[in-house]
Amino acid sequence: MNGLHHGAPTSPQPHFVLVPFLAQGHIIPIVDLAHVLVDHGAFVSFVTTPLNASRIRHYIERARDLQLSIRFVTLPINCAEVGLPEGSENLDALTAGLKQFKEFLEACLQLQDPLISYLKEHGPPPNCVISDIFHPWTGDVARTFGVPRFSFMGFSAFSHLCRHIMDSKNIYDKVTDDHQPVSLPGFPHPLEIPKTQSPWNFPIPDGRVRNMIIDEEPKVHGVIVNSFEEMEPVYVECFEKAIQKKVWTLGPMGLYNRNTKKPNTRGDKASMDIERCMNWLDGMQDQSVIYVSFGSIARIMPLQLIEIGLGLEASKKPFIWVVKSRPHNSEFEQWLIEERFEERTKDRDILKIGVRIGVTSSVTWGSEKRDEVMVKRDDVERKILELINEEGEGMKKRDKARELGTMAKKAMEEGGSSYQNIKLLIQEIQQQIPVV
Repeated sequence: MNGLHHGAPTSPQPHFVLVPFLAQGHIIPIVDLAHVLVDHGAFVSFVTTPLNASRIRHYIERARDLQLSIRFVTLPINCAEVGLPEGSENLDALTAGLKQFKEFLEACLQLQDPLISYLKEHGPPPNCVISDIFHPWTGDVARTFGVPRFSFMGFSAFSHLCRHIMDSKNIYDKVTDDHQPVSLPGFPHPLEIPKTQSPWNFPIPDGRVRNMIIDEEPKVHGVIVNSFEEMEPVYVECFEKAIQKKVWTLGPMGLYNRNTKKPNTRGDKASMDIERCMNWLDGMQDQSVIYVSFGSIARIMPLQLIEIGLGLEASKKPFIWVVKSRPHNSEFEQWLIEERFEERTKDRDILKIGVRIGVTSSVTWGSEKRDEVMVKRDDVERKILELINEEGEGMKKRDKARELGTMAKKAMEEGGSSYQNIKLLIQEIQQQIPVV
């Protein structure tokens, strides 16, 4: 194990230990949180693994160059010990996806003892642990040092509240149709969500980690959400009442990057030339490009991807479409080749990034298979045209998005709600540091 030290902190500088879940969508907001805390005078130990450290190496190098008070603690995981292939240190590196989720959670448990040993051997002592909900073992780490633990997940308070009601009320236990809308009891207004659209639509596998997560949730000192008060005050208040804990809105953390001039350095290397992408965008009319991405974890069936592609093509609007290359996407990738999709759309200056071509499986695609997809090409085309339209509902939605964007920026600026909450959180931890 090793730690990269960037300056020796002195008391009463609070020492935060940040432990993100090993998935890109969880790591990046914690990287942003590290910057937030450091810029407000804290010292941070950022816990990761060799594979994930390599993915944020540019960020680590930049933190070193700027002499930020961030220490990167890189701890190994023995994947073979839990039956995973070597190098399975990130959720998107799992060869069988969420089918290996249970083993992946078990692998993360290996970090507990090495982290405790590291923190004992390398000062200063921690004053607070902020960790992902999927790392329940960090509760024992916090208790070892007698400090509070805050749970973190990149969801909004709305999603957190939905998840809490779903778990505590077991609302889907007797539902046989995953597409059937189910009412959420105790929600601040009427809301029905089918299981397929819920914020928690995959189950945590049974086993000791699941039991640990359930046991640890009531023990946390508070919950941190990557949101801001002005966007969802009702849901923040209701979530606090539901869990009887303080909910800290500290986001959107991605807007707080004063020391990182290139935000893309927070994640893995881009799959294409960034300069090419930016030049292409600069040549497009303002607010005319559609961006399509479902993240690195979501597994969308090839037939649905094809239907989305046909809808994008039919809209005749420029778009950026990011698709992660996976073995199960071979049918979709072959369709791109056989149907000459890129060639058909290149006259409209369409840019597509992130798809690897070069597979050989055969494809059959006909109208009889369209019943297997949830979102039809006509719906995709209609919604794109509605959104791009300069008037009507599309304009209202764009105006609302701009309004929320302005509110989000103000929340993170000095004097804003999230900015003030960050200061209050640090002050609360400082007050618990023993006077020497």
